[in-house]
Parts: sequence; C-alpha cells; structure tokens
Amino acid sequence: MRDSNGVIRGDVMEIRAPVYTRRFGHAVTREHVVDIDSANRHATLIADLNEPGSLPEDAYDCVIFTQTLQFLRDEGTALQNLYRSVRPGGAVLITAPSLSRVDHEIPESDYWRYTPSGLLARLVQCCPGAELSVEGHGNVLTGIAFLTGLAVEDLDGDQLDVNDPSFPTIVCAIVKKPNSPASLADTERDEHGL
Repeated sequence: MRDSNGVIRGDVMEIRAPVYTRRFGHAVTREHVVDIDSANRHATLIADLNEPGSLPEDAYDCVIFTQTLQFLRDEGTALQNLYRSVRPGGAVLITAPSLSRVDHEIPESDYWRYTPSGLLARLVQCCPGAELSVEGHGNVLTGIAFLTGLAVEDLDGDQLDVNDPSFPTIVCAIVKKPNSPASLADTERDEHGL
C-alpha cells in the first residue's frame, strides 16, 4: 500500500496494530488502534464493528482497514461505521480478499470474498456520497502461488506486476469522504483570494 497522495496523515486509525500507519504514514499526529479483543496491548479503542455506532463520528483523518472485512458477519454495518468515523476530507483505505482459502483458525468467522464490482456495489450502498476508487490486483499466477503457499520472494517482479482483471487476488479501495459544505466554501474563498 503506497501513500503517494498523502492520505495516511493526521489522526490515523488502524485495525489491531499501527503497522501501515508507521510504515507509510507521514505527518501522522496521532495513532489509534481498534480491536474487538480487549487483551490487545496496541488497542486504544475496543469496539465491535458489527455494532452500529461502535466508532466515534468524524474522529479520524484516515482509517486503514486491511484484510478484515471478510471476518465481519455484518460487513455493511462495519463499512458504515468506518465511513462515519472519518472526518470530511478524510479517507478509509480498504483491502479485502478476492481469492483466499478459508482461515483454518476461525473458519466459522470467515464469511466473504469480493470482486472489484462487488466491493464497489457494497461501498456505494454503505458510504453515501463517497468518492470511491476500487481496483483488483493479481493474476492467475499470483493466485496459484498464493493458494499453494508460495511467498512473494518466489516470484519475480514482472510476474507480480501483471494485473489481470479476470483473476484478482486482492481488492483495494479508497473511500474518500467529501469535504463539508463549510470547508468547500473556505477552499473556494482561498482559491479566489477572498
């Protein structure tokens, strides 16, 4: 995940641990970690994302939500919670599997896989007014490698760089919350020197 547009900044919330916040963030003013597990020493907020209103509203500039959506029985409510928790002008960064084995440690809680079109449709439904960007990444070779347990080091860069829309392994999304009307008016005044 690259942060070429400066999305990982300000108050950043991540699931389970601030790994990507620390690796890719810049100008991060505060790290937040959400988990359902109260034993998680990194957690600053204990919440069940399946429960409506489980996250504070307009609290974060960025939410990093990787490889978790498939484990939430009510992923629609979770997406609504995440979107609601982002401030105007902020973004939710999502990755989810398109191709994956069932998690052998918690098979009873492994619910969903997503195509790019399927995740886009769900985001349109759950995040009204959002600016959405959804892409699939992968190809048949990376899918086979993933399913057979090969590591990224077992393939060369050229093999990894090919994206075949017929064989996504992972789906990535950026969900941007529009600026509030007041923020837009301020921006327009600034642009016009008022």
